[in-house]
Amino acid sequence: VIAESPDSGNKEQRASAMLPYQRAGNCELPDGAPWLEEYVGEHALFPNGRYNDDVDCQSQGLKYLEGRRTVADDWARVPM
Repeated sequence: VIAESPDSGNKEQRASAMLPYQRAGNCELPDGAPWLEEYVGEHALFPNGRYNDDVDCQSQGLKYLEGRRTVADDWARVPM
């Protein structure tokens, strides 16, 4: 994984850094969503498609979730 800050680099670099999550099957999409075909199509054409904002939004969202702490992390920091 390439470390990327959401506010640095370009859309292609940010998307590339999050690709392992998608390849591992860790990104689920809702079956039958009315926007699903367009969303998947944008990803399939990236970076050469006309639009790429959904791809960029997803990559930044995954990056955000990657850095989130859990409740277990918080409890682990409490001195016993």
